[in-house]
Amino acid sequence: MDPISRYQSRKDELDALKGELENHARKGDPGPVAQRVLEAAGDLLRRTQRVPADSSLVDAALKLLTADGLESFADGLSTQELRSRLQRCADEAVEAALPDSDEDSGTWSQWAMQGLLARDRAESARCALDRLIRLGRTDATPVHARLAAALEQLDADTKYLAAALTALNASRRTERDLLDPEVRAHAWWFSARADAHEDGLVKALGSDDSSGLSGAEAAVSKEVGKPRKRPASFDELFRFDLGLATDAEGALIAAQKKVSPDFAKALAAMEEGERAILELTGGAPIADNVRPLRRAAGQGPGASSGSGQVVEERHEFRVLLFRRAQRVHLVVQPARDGALAAAAVFLPDAPERGRPSHATEAGLDFELGPEQQLERVTARVVVTLKGGRSTTLAVKL
Repeated sequence: MDPISRYQSRKDELDALKGELENHARKGDPGPVAQRVLEAAGDLLRRTQRVPADSSLVDAALKLLTADGLESFADGLSTQELRSRLQRCADEAVEAALPDSDEDSGTWSQWAMQGLLARDRAESARCALDRLIRLGRTDATPVHARLAAALEQLDADTKYLAAALTALNASRRTERDLLDPEVRAHAWWFSARADAHEDGLVKALGSDDSSGLSGAEAAVSKEVGKPRKRPASFDELFRFDLGLATDAEGALIAAQKKVSPDFAKALAAMEEGERAILELTGGAPIADNVRPLRRAAGQGPGASSGSGQVVEERHEFRVLLFRRAQRVHLVVQPARDGALAAAAVFLPDAPERGRPSHATEAGLDFELGPEQQLERVTARVVVTLKGGRSTTLAVKL
């Protein structure tokens, strides 16, 4: 569905929600309904020029929200998940700008835009609460204040991500131009650095040619591009052994291993020592009955583990693809004790709902469905490590 049709459909959605509230048709927690009404109303209130709507419909639906519904909505407010989504969205935008294939670029872009739309829906809820206060509902004031303060802090912490989001500029401009002019500047997730001259920023930063950069970005690119002369430090090797090294540190160590036979021998000895420790201790479980894998030298993506194919391997975890009884499974296997905090797998048919998992000796096992229905499908795997750092992977099934 194109963006303008999506917002046009908000009118029908709001009318249906209004009918439910009038007839008391929905039982249970009123918070989710309140959230949907606030988001739908706010989407329309912020796009009055491009998506004209009957203001009486918006006001009538908002007035039907109960105090209990607003309170339940407020109790469920949490910007921590939204913060993680925005940070993940920036990573996905970079992947979209520097994809392995054109098909991958579209998939990464779609995932990244979902994160920006989630931030925009939160802004719409804030706008609808402001309208409800103007309609005389004083019980909406503390909810509005709480949400506004949380979003203000969130924006202060995440607005720097706009540089990475330039990879999505075509879609961002479409969303920006649907907003009323007076609210566009505030919606930085759609408007910051969204002009056409910024479109190639991520590609320029990711290439060896920095001629397209200027100002601070050109200076940083020049500094980063300087050849590194010193070897890996003790601290970097220590973090690597603990599974805490950054991707850049891992790449440096891998490059040094290729050019230094002595360094390669030292790494092999370190890996052999780790295997010996695991054999002696039996490998303590990380979560439930999930045990850490043994890091084998020279084993990388494409290698096999049992009947599964290793599709991604990092210092902290490995992702394996299994085909069992014509059904597809993805398994996320932690590399060492305490490295893995959580993992989730999403498919295109339900991009907001993670697939169920269960812990096994092989790792966290996600059953994705029949093999014939998943041909040429790309799954999104989100792995969260201890300490809160998240990594998003695209796995072709």
